[in-house]
Amino acid sequence: MSIELITGKAGKNHISAVDDAQLNAALAGRGVYLLASEDGSYPTITVLDANTILIPVSHWLVNGRHIRITSQERLTITSGQTGYNRIDLLCFTYTRQSNTGIEDIKLTVVRGTPTTGTASAPSVSSPSLQSDTTVNSTIGFCQVSITGLVPTVNVTAAKLGNIHNISSRLDHVTSVSIGLPYIDRNVTLYKQGRLVMVSEQAVTSGNTPQNTHSVSPYHSIPADYRPIKQGIIMLSDHGGQSASFMVDKDGKVEINGNISNGRYMQILGMWLTA
Repeated sequence: MSIELITGKAGKNHISAVDDAQLNAALAGRGVYLLASEDGSYPTITVLDANTILIPVSHWLVNGRHIRITSQERLTITSGQTGYNRIDLLCFTYTRQSNTGIEDIKLTVVRGTPTTGTASAPSVSSPSLQSDTTVNSTIGFCQVSITGLVPTVNVTAAKLGNIHNISSRLDHVTSVSIGLPYIDRNVTLYKQGRLVMVSEQAVTSGNTPQNTHSVSPYHSIPADYRPIKQGIIMLSDHGGQSASFMVDKDGKVEINGNISNGRYMQILGMWLTA
């Protein structure tokens, strides 16, 4: 028959790892994902020294396959060279014995090619793990960039939150009171999920130089509320005066335009956090 009840008793062994993988991939995606811990945080891959990368206890979803690292693993990379750049690839290497069907997964390092120019990550063969015909597949989850003798890590796997944490982040609203340049009172930033909003009215408390473009040394946006790249807060009144504050990813606030003292301004801004 061309139809099968996977989650049901059939009187014989009929549920395979591929069945689970295809369900997981349909629900969560077919890529490579680092899963969130119970508290919503994500385990961190760290550089111990010039030759050692520490992989933490963690859960991963790779092409729908659940992979669990139950104790810390140390991966060894070869030393870099002064004046050269190189990118190594940390991988999950999957094998299946064609005669028994027994499957296995290991952590491996694929070494890149040193160059005096811009380094590229090595290519690997990565057939899908959702097929029961795949016998070998090497799938990268982190790049190690070695500049001279110094390695740094960049996790290429996406972060995947659990349903509870995703729901609570979307539903929960937080707020913080901040000061802004030339504004007579604090305003409130609201955050829901990754979206930050401000919508208030306030009076200006000073005059800016004509057509100013300057970063305020006295004001900063809190870290959890900073934009992924750039955010804009617009100011305007019914008399036609307008200006803006540009917020950068480090929380710095740049004043743009002309602000006159004693104007009753509408303040509106919105951006996405990292």
